[in-house]
Amino acid sequence: MALCNKPVPKKIKTEKIDDYPVDLVKSFRDLNDANYDTQLNGLRETPNSLHCWICGVEKNIKTLTIKDFDIFDDGLRGHQLCGLRCDREKPHFVGLKVAGRWWNIEEILSSESNPRNGLMEIKTLGDRLLLSVLNTIVYNQHEKASEEPMFESHPPNEAGKIMWQSGKAVGFYTVKKKGKLISHFLPEVWEMNMLDTIFVRKDYRSKGLAKHMVEDFIDDFPKEYIGFSYPLTVPLTSICFNILKRRKEDRDRVWECREPGGMHGRINLWRSLKADKMLKSS
Repeated sequence: MALCNKPVPKKIKTEKIDDYPVDLVKSFRDLNDANYDTQLNGLRETPNSLHCWICGVEKNIKTLTIKDFDIFDDGLRGHQLCGLRCDREKPHFVGLKVAGRWWNIEEILSSESNPRNGLMEIKTLGDRLLLSVLNTIVYNQHEKASEEPMFESHPPNEAGKIMWQSGKAVGFYTVKKKGKLISHFLPEVWEMNMLDTIFVRKDYRSKGLAKHMVEDFIDDFPKEYIGFSYPLTVPLTSICFNILKRRKEDRDRVWECREPGGMHGRINLWRSLKADKMLKSS
């Protein structure tokens, strides 16, 4: 049964924001209200409009489509939220209903906590919701370049970190942890810690944030073999080359890998990047 199967009522109600979803959501009860009926009844609290982060204007909710949003890749009903989607040109989510009220996308990507800055480990359910929004809505639906790969939804236990700038979530990277099952359908496990996805929002690029995330990943696993999921994008290739050019001590332990990162599915990243540079310059 889908979460969103009733039209948005006309009643208008607005609320003052005290905290944002990433600060509020600690459990699935916080996320979805008490039960399914409460979630649907909460549609009566829909505001008159929501700010569309892509169109840059306030959108009357009557012009938006109700659509389920899956937080994880498992398809479970309890892991879904009601969303409001703008179908103008390329369809995109404008808001999600979290913890009993509607939030626009920029609000979901905000925090009032401390304020947050730098890389912070993904720990709470609120963090995982934010990761899903950055991945599925911001990257896949809007900021992904045509030559870049589509990211799959992350599983509920995905390891990783979110990059914060003055209380705004501006990027993330995720890691497939060594020894974890690749899927519930295969007995194989990841044979090394692998950086699987990495993303920085367009407005925050060319500031060294992606480089900082890559070096953070390398530093988290000193003296271990570590991998980068194949294929690397052009920007990530350049970042890795410049890092390994400077960090000679790490060259022999960093690999470009196909899952699960075994001996026959990996190549040394520095040698591969150096060979590509030589080939292009010849």
